[in-house]
Amino acid sequence: MVYALNTHCTKRQKGTLGSYYACSSYTDISSEFGTTEDFKKFVQHAHEMGFKVIIDWVANHTGWDHVWTKSHPEYYLKDSATKDFKIASGMDDIIELDYSNYDMRNAMIDAMKYWITEFDIDGYRCDLAFWVELDFWMQARAELEKQKHFFG
Repeated sequence: MVYALNTHCTKRQKGTLGSYYACSSYTDISSEFGTTEDFKKFVQHAHEMGFKVIIDWVANHTGWDHVWTKSHPEYYLKDSATKDFKIASGMDDIIELDYSNYDMRNAMIDAMKYWITEFDIDGYRCDLAFWVELDFWMQARAELEKQKHFFG
């Protein structure tokens, strides 16, 4: 089962609902899906029934009002013309992360670990994974496998 959890951004939001691919945090659950306790119970119940739980992960980009835009603007690529964050592939509601920044890479891995340690998820479905450098995925997989062996 894929479970999309992250809160989505409102800045430059597409339509009235916005895009789930323009997340505002990698560790928050959108209230429309319930609470952290709701998700813990969901995962536990799914495991009791013999199911695995994977969550949808968007690693290439975030929304404009992601918490990192304020706390760590250096985590993002910059547009040389505008001096602002770089828009991802012409989609103006999302901005690209900078995978040459090792602090950002580690923060991304820490966020992925959070879902394993706090909720006992079984894996990730990585949206547009090919937009992120392969060496990051190799690094992330090695770190995540130290916590839990993913199915696959």
